[in-house]
This record gives sequence, structure tokens and C-alpha cells, in this order.
Amino acid sequence: MGECHRGPGIKEVLRRAEELIRGKEVNVEYLLRLIRKHIPNSEWGVVNNAISGLETALWDLKGKLTGLPVYELLGGRVRDRVAVYADLHAGAGITETGGRRWVELASTEVAITLRIT
Repeated sequence: MGECHRGPGIKEVLRRAEELIRGKEVNVEYLLRLIRKHIPNSEWGVVNNAISGLETALWDLKGKLTGLPVYELLGGRVRDRVAVYADLHAGAGITETGGRRWVELASTEVAITLRIT
């Protein structure tokens, strides 16, 4: 799974990247270099946005294939706690509750998702 912001050209970039990497070993750094070498303007804009989402997906895939968490693939644990950012997109109810309900929901969801006890 990977995420990048929607925008014109994203699908085309991802299709081109797929043509380049399909059937190859999941060596994330190699695949990213290959994509950046063969797709113009990969350092900025829509191309970089698409590659960013693809990179996340490749690390996720590599983790699933190896049975390791991605942090292990990236060199191991470096901290015991991580600050979490939640973008509420100015949703209804934020100002009425002073944000307290959103904090409760976020705390519960993060605890469930990350299996924090």
C-alpha cells in the first residue's frame, strides 16, 4: 500500500513505472533508481509525487515478502515513541468540542492500529 496525492498524470507515471519494474526482484533502492533514470522530471511535481507513493508501496511489499517490519528493513528501531499527526480537514464538530472528541478518537484508533497497550 502506498499513498500519493491525486493529480493529473499520476496514473500515467505509475503505469510507466510498472512497465519498468514488473517482474523484477523487490530491491527498493534499485527499482527507485531505475524509475528515476527512465522517467523524466522525477525530482519534482507529479512525477515525484507518484514515485513517493510507489516507494511506500514497495517498502510495504518488501516487508510482507520478508516477514519483517519496514523499520527493520530501514536499519532498525531508533526511538521508543513517535509523535503522530492527524489532519482533520476542518471537519464538523471540531470547534464545538474544542477538539477533545477528536483527540479521544485519534488516541483510540492509534492504540488499536499500532496495538499499543
